[in-house]
Amino acid sequence: MRQLTERATCLLALLAGLIALPSPASADPTSCTVYDRSTGECVIQVQVPGNPSSGGGSNNSGGDDSGGNRGGGGGDPATPACIDDASSTAPTEVPCSSSAGYWSNEHDCYVAPMNPQPPAGSPLFSGNTGGAVYTCSYPYTLPGTGVTFFWAADPPAGPAAPPDPAVLAQQALAAMQLRAIDIGMVPEPDPSSVGLVGLPTWLWVNTPNEQTFGPVSRTVAAGGVSVTATARVERVVWSMGDGQNVTCTGAGTPYVDSYGRSDSPDCGHTYTRTSAAQPDGAYTVTATSYWTVDWAGGGQTGTIDDVSFTQEAQVRIGELQVIQTD
Repeated sequence: MRQLTERATCLLALLAGLIALPSPASADPTSCTVYDRSTGECVIQVQVPGNPSSGGGSNNSGGDDSGGNRGGGGGDPATPACIDDASSTAPTEVPCSSSAGYWSNEHDCYVAPMNPQPPAGSPLFSGNTGGAVYTCSYPYTLPGTGVTFFWAADPPAGPAAPPDPAVLAQQALAAMQLRAIDIGMVPEPDPSSVGLVGLPTWLWVNTPNEQTFGPVSRTVAAGGVSVTATARVERVVWSMGDGQNVTCTGAGTPYVDSYGRSDSPDCGHTYTRTSAAQPDGAYTVTATSYWTVDWAGGGQTGTIDDVSFTQEAQVRIGELQVIQTD
């Protein structure tokens, strides 16, 4: 069977003398279930005998095509077809991409992320957070018409769908090769160095660079989509081993001898008891750097969360002994 679709205004003239119209009991000529969305005219679909269309003849040796490749028309059955089944004609294969985006069989339109995206809280997000707002452009419409909008948590599927920008952002993050900071500290984390209770301890990121402190940017492109991610350390949390934590939003200030017994201006700590009771007689200091990673591309923006690295060192803290003699 082959579907022939004609507009209601010329159907009777075309079919007169060829086939019998359905009886009034089976079809109500005053009602319409399918409309041409570009003109508003009613569309009637009639089943007439015929040979299978396209494909260069019939081949029944393969049995029924159960792969769901509608409108394959002799194409590679492994490649999903792009089918418009909501237009004025019978289900029709359409190009899988156009200047309006890529075809989505689910939405029956060409979809593309809005660029730029609407501001947070826009009604187009329908109360959702994350994801993106997409344009939905229908084929066969008059110029300036046939575009709607919808929100989706993930890019809609489609044979020609571009890579997910969020996936490319993860690849850009991996290309940065981020790692933990190198600890700078006085007293020095060395078995031969001993600090004193009550004296300032200075903490800093030793020789910060792109990989240990940022900022660092990398760009990854694939399938016509380019995504740039930028990472920087937001804070370093120092766990001092004595139950106290110190949070520093900068890299800290390296200590030099001329500072004497002064406190660090931006990242420091003071021990109130010795490390004698600790394993190996030393406090284990851990420095955890927390990164902020922002990305943009493919009409979307986002943030990669939970990026952190930890480094540790051991420091010995003693107590100044004062010996009084007569």
